[in-house]
Amino acid sequence: MNFRKMMAAFTAIATCASLCVPAMAFAEDTEATESTALTAYLDFTNSGWWPAFHNDPENDTLKGTVAEITGDGSYTVSLSAADLGEEAIQNSIKGAEFMAIYIPGAEAIYPNLVITVDKITADDKEIPLIKKNFTNCELEKKEADRTYTTRTNIYNQWASGYTSDARCVDGLVSEQPDAEDYDAQIIDPAELAAWTNLTVEFTITGMTAEEEPTETETETETETETETETETTPAEEEPTQETTEKQEKIVVGNSYLNFVDGGWYPTFQNTGNPESDTLEATFAEITGNGTYTVKVSAAALGEETIANSVSGVEFMAIYVPGAEKDYPEMVLTVDSIKADDKEVALIAKNFTNCELEKKEEDRTYTTRTNIYNQWASGYTEDARCVDGLVSELPNADEYSCQIIDPKDEALNGWTTLEVTFTVSGLAFDKYIEEEPTETTESTSTTSTTTSTTKSTTATTKATTTTAKAASTGSTGAESPKTGDASVPVAAGVAAVAAAAALFITKKKND
Repeated sequence: MNFRKMMAAFTAIATCASLCVPAMAFAEDTEATESTALTAYLDFTNSGWWPAFHNDPENDTLKGTVAEITGDGSYTVSLSAADLGEEAIQNSIKGAEFMAIYIPGAEAIYPNLVITVDKITADDKEIPLIKKNFTNCELEKKEADRTYTTRTNIYNQWASGYTSDARCVDGLVSEQPDAEDYDAQIIDPAELAAWTNLTVEFTITGMTAEEEPTETETETETETETETETETTPAEEEPTQETTEKQEKIVVGNSYLNFVDGGWYPTFQNTGNPESDTLEATFAEITGNGTYTVKVSAAALGEETIANSVSGVEFMAIYVPGAEKDYPEMVLTVDSIKADDKEVALIAKNFTNCELEKKEEDRTYTTRTNIYNQWASGYTEDARCVDGLVSELPNADEYSCQIIDPKDEALNGWTTLEVTFTVSGLAFDKYIEEEPTETTESTSTTSTTTSTTKSTTATTKATTTTAKAASTGSTGAESPKTGDASVPVAAGVAAVAAAAALFITKKKND
């Protein structure tokens, strides 16, 4: 599943940061002519950001049906996960990040059109409607140069209540005595799990008054002219234009796995020094929301060293140097950890935070997530996850900076250690250089870059004690620090082992 996530499109969902400016419309500018064809579809992003449907054939990972809107009446839109296979359906289909009915271009022609959700069904299970839906313009501020998508939120995790332009069959929601019954979250997303077919039935009203003069005027045109206009409107070019936007490459940072073995050797902390970075590393260039993998390898050390020295862990975290300043909302979610062919069990949930909780102006801010930090427990004050600040969650106690057992048997004698994780919270998707395939695992690393550090260290095991941490630049190593203000870190003096000095630093929580 993790290798398929890279195909999902999240651009519209990640920009839904407020009530007044929700997600970006997936339809491009369409002329407001009487002959414009209107279609509705169910825009959906699964919890975990995969699979999804945005009416974008090149990136959609769910199959969807659209409804041709011809006037007031009842319509149905649906999604199917059948092509994903039973295993993916059972393990990946759960909840929702975003769900809404979209009718691109309708707002300019039918500003009084109202969508009323009647029924939602997941396979043979009816999903309870806990609130009333409202209809509004995708862009509440109707700039003259934008196409106006009419929509109704079914579940929008970035919004609650109703917008100022929200309307229902009785008029503006704000003028209704039961206005508090309307919301951008009309279902409990927990009700959506392991479905194969998701269906929404809805009723359209408010088109009739606008439709009659439109039909009269349209009848004066020939059938050929009408068909030509319909086929050549900019709306048909939507997938090409949208794909172009998504393919703009934005590099958030170069992530790596910061790792210190249980006996303080071998390690990789991105110091640039082969005498201290005794493991080889595979970096992952973060270019948007999606799935990535970072690795460290002990292959160059030889089988004897691997058997005698690779055991347990002192510190392990994913680092993205410099990302926190420009992308403070980015979230890293650990999906799986593998030591060769063995899965390392996840015993808690990880959180994302700034390497320096106190963000001094003269420091580079590394975004990171602890996997195992022996000098910390619990979560930091600025800890965040896909649901927001960890401290505000009812299950906050499930998050920790120690999400694995350092004595896990899989951590002994491995040659390659890899962590697969999902990036979310950005306003753009992972850059894809070429059309991915699903035949091999290599597709998951299409947009990653690999950097290896040659190890010249002898197999002699080095031991160190800790020294006071020093500031490093975004391309250098970030030292492990405490993730909990209640856990102090002892400072010591570095010891010299073998032919070169190996400094592993620990920091007190700022």
